[in-house]
Amino acid sequence: MENFPLSRSIIERDKTYYTEVKILSTESEEGIEVLELPPTGGIGIAGTGQEPEKQNYKTHSITTKIIENGYTKADIQLVFSDYIQRLTEEVFGDYVQALQGLYMLAEQEGYGGDFTIQDTSNYISLGYYETTVIEEDYCEFTMWLPYPDRARVTITRTGDNYITTFRLLKEGEFETEIQPGG
Repeated sequence: MENFPLSRSIIERDKTYYTEVKILSTESEEGIEVLELPPTGGIGIAGTGQEPEKQNYKTHSITTKIIENGYTKADIQLVFSDYIQRLTEEVFGDYVQALQGLYMLAEQEGYGGDFTIQDTSNYISLGYYETTVIEEDYCEFTMWLPYPDRARVTITRTGDNYITTFRLLKEGEFETEIQPGG
């Protein structure tokens, strides 16, 4: 491990993926760029807790095809909670591809953080979601942004296309009761 002094791990459903970061000792004057580590809060919008100065309540939509070089599994895992990953994996079979558009829309709107589903506590306590909709090739849920902001999200798959919508919610829309232990 002399050449690789730093390592990080990504945990995914009983599997751990280890990634090692090599710190280059050779300076850029020798023609090699020095590798920079991502911030400890995460990659891209992850871990920043950022929010826009002005809220935009319009519905934003994006269509993405299956992306080979989009956001990585690590990017997605750092931004979206395990509950969002499991939900989209259940519906679409692949959470990484399904969440590409949502990542883009959240970033475009100026939000950053560790996003989760609003009615997760209902699912944990009662075994069902209160406002989350799951159908074949379609899901709809309310996502917590940096508190107190929330967004209503839909993801639909048609062939190789994922259509994702994102709309910031006003107070009183899609409210749920918080369950104990959630």
